[in-house]
Amino acid sequence: AADKYNKITIETFYKEFGRDPELLGARQFFIRDAENNFVGTCTSWFNENYKGQPFGRIHWVAITPEMQGKGLAKPLMTLALSRLLELGHKRAYLVTSSARIPAISLYLKYGFLPELASKKDENIWAGISNNLDEQSAGLIRRLLVI
Repeated sequence: AADKYNKITIETFYKEFGRDPELLGARQFFIRDAENNFVGTCTSWFNENYKGQPFGRIHWVAITPEMQGKGLAKPLMTLALSRLLELGHKRAYLVTSSARIPAISLYLKYGFLPELASKKDENIWAGISNNLDEQSAGLIRRLLVI
């Protein structure tokens, strides 16, 4: 329900995370509401060969639509990043879409920066910066020198 851009199936989940319940149990977090319904998740995942090096990965930060905008992603991000450190990861990355402006703003506040590998990337981020809060937009402008 949290992802209006992609269809998530159990096969998608297994492709991203595998089927090891112990591994997931050590890395995946959830938030429940007062009625015990799941309303948020985030995973402290990993990639042993991201750009030739092992990296931790913040993966699938998701909050159900009715709970978005209530600050629930912040404790999930803090917990997930702390777990990455506990598990020995020295660096982390994440992947998102340019349409996810609130998420991008949050990720920037946690210290994640865009990868600017091409002029196309710079142009995309210049456009994104127009939709971010002033603090986040200022950071992007400094990176792009615009």
